[in-house]
Amino acid sequence: MLVPWLWLRSTGFPWHWLDEQARPELLDPAHPAYDDPEAFAAAALAARRALVARLAEPEVAEALLLSNVDAVDRVAALLGSDLAAPNVRLRQRVRLGWAYLQRFCAKNETVSFFGPLAWGTIDQEAAESVSLTPIDPAAGRLARRSVRVEHWALRGLCAAIGPAEPVAPSLHPACDLDGDHLRVPLGKRVTLSADTASVLRAIEAGTATTVPTRLVESGVVRRVLAVPPECAAGPLAIEAAVGRALPVTTRVEELRARFEHETGLTERRALLAELRSVLASATVDTARDKGTAYAGRLPVYEDCQRNLRFRVGGALASVLARRIPPLLSLYRLVAECVASQLNAHYASVVAEDFPVFLHAARTTETITRVRREIDAAVRATLVAAWAGFGWDTEEVEFDDSHLSVVADRLRARFPDHARFGDVLGVGVMSPDVLIAGRDPATLDTVVLGEIHPCVLGAMQSVALPFLDDAAEALAFADKLVCGGRVVLATTDAAYQRSQLSWPVTDTLHEVVVPGATSRCPPERTIPAGRGRVRTVDGIVRFTDRATGRTEDMVTVLSSDLQQVMFGLAGAVLGGETTARLRYHGVVARRRAWAADPTRIPDAPRPAEEFAHYTALRAWARATGLPRRVFFRADTEVKPLYLDWANPIAVDTFAKIARTATRLRFSELTPSPDELWLTDDLGAHTAELRMSYLVPPRA
Repeated sequence: MLVPWLWLRSTGFPWHWLDEQARPELLDPAHPAYDDPEAFAAAALAARRALVARLAEPEVAEALLLSNVDAVDRVAALLGSDLAAPNVRLRQRVRLGWAYLQRFCAKNETVSFFGPLAWGTIDQEAAESVSLTPIDPAAGRLARRSVRVEHWALRGLCAAIGPAEPVAPSLHPACDLDGDHLRVPLGKRVTLSADTASVLRAIEAGTATTVPTRLVESGVVRRVLAVPPECAAGPLAIEAAVGRALPVTTRVEELRARFEHETGLTERRALLAELRSVLASATVDTARDKGTAYAGRLPVYEDCQRNLRFRVGGALASVLARRIPPLLSLYRLVAECVASQLNAHYASVVAEDFPVFLHAARTTETITRVRREIDAAVRATLVAAWAGFGWDTEEVEFDDSHLSVVADRLRARFPDHARFGDVLGVGVMSPDVLIAGRDPATLDTVVLGEIHPCVLGAMQSVALPFLDDAAEALAFADKLVCGGRVVLATTDAAYQRSQLSWPVTDTLHEVVVPGATSRCPPERTIPAGRGRVRTVDGIVRFTDRATGRTEDMVTVLSSDLQQVMFGLAGAVLGGETTARLRYHGVVARRRAWAADPTRIPDAPRPAEEFAHYTALRAWARATGLPRRVFFRADTEVKPLYLDWANPIAVDTFAKIARTATRLRFSELTPSPDELWLTDDLGAHTAELRMSYLVPPRA
């Protein structure tokens, strides 16, 4: 079943901005420039000038600011540089500028105006494959902006403000008051005096007037000011928690609101500086991990909605409804297999108290090892099954018979998989779907992008604020996906706004551990201390002692399932094959190439030295790589775009390849002449983020 809501991720800047730096004649043996060092030097200089001209665009500079404040001045310094005489600093700045421009123009994102989103629906009866309608015909490219304070900044404010405010006391979440006994971490049971038990019961009920100091000093009782992740109220939620307006939160909220309405590099840079100053004056540490993806470097973040609504119908809706589900059925089977292995790990831990169980089952070292072992076992089965077909061509058309062979191998290797069909997430798959073609009305060529298994990507929290019928969508999710289920709340320190969490529906419950703040209301928040662990018919289950609510442990710890499945997703269709895989016309997997970095020519300056460029050009041709590819190194978090006709792109590749131990390339599909999303700037790359509810494979 295809979830009826879906949304569009895209670039904010057009593809042709990247082609401006390309010099196709450098790849054409019939062109005089192909073997001419002077022509190459002129082409490389022209590429640098074209890049710098685009980086000087006001909107690009603003996008840089929202991506990396430190990069703004470094890139701006290129404007006054002698581009004909590169030195070490100029090379670094050119690579930095290219790295961001290729991201802005080639990577579909959900961030600000350079990664705006749009909501759409599926209508099987509609005639056109994609129909596009502006939300406001009089508006520009964007319909709405939304700026929120990053969760790390709110956490810092809470930590700074909390000690001086009369925060209501609460029982430590790893403790459990059971009659006249108190369970405390880890696994201890203490008999209480009548007075102490009475005080703790009053704290749980929210009626305590006084709290003995000894209970606070022992850690049994806490006064913690916290705001849950995904809280739209931001600083105002802190004021609501303490019962009054505070100068620092009021000022942060004022600056947030101004940031939402004021645009431009100068204005927004000044607002960011003031925000940092206000936070620093409140002793909030604003330093962020520079090398970490999704670190949330700024104290605020912006999401934007394109001035666009769309509807999917016609031939495209038919392909999405009929051709994608059989592929996702294999993902479901893999998820069941992974769930069975996680359950086996959980069953090996002997503990009744949930905090004790967590401490044993999920230490970083233990769970990392377990996830790795499960990945290896499932991956080996997938790789062997797909390798058995003996494919050694560039493109393969496969069908249901091949899927059945792979499924049979999985069932034989993991015979208990079917017992885990009710685990939350095993039947939810969220692919990113790309469409190739120029005319939206007649699109029907589908390319499967990244598959996000065991998550409801169609209702990702970053997109929901822009969905007009969000309440209806959440009711749908509550009824068919996660209603009544129990999951572990993400710790505040681990939370990232880009993560794919289960949506907070009307009946979802969360278990909170120390360091976590539930997104659910108190009546649907379960302190970890109340949890008991039982094994029923071989399946490990969590039970809330106070209410009797029970859930399978793989669901409660669903991030374990998601983490393993995210790692396996690329191997489910095709294993280790590098062939392009087609399934009834759907490109299920793009053509790929693996390369050994040690066999790449030592050519460190291909944007300046003709011999270095030609050495890499010859290697690419011998390897069989097309002009345009994406490449991924084990030293990089994300893939990068590479155009062999662009000396700057080749230079960036050479720099990364010198320190990589693994390299993988994938073809660019759809191609630049198959981009259907256009605006006044030009044609953009785009993908549909959607979700399927996948029943068990027959």
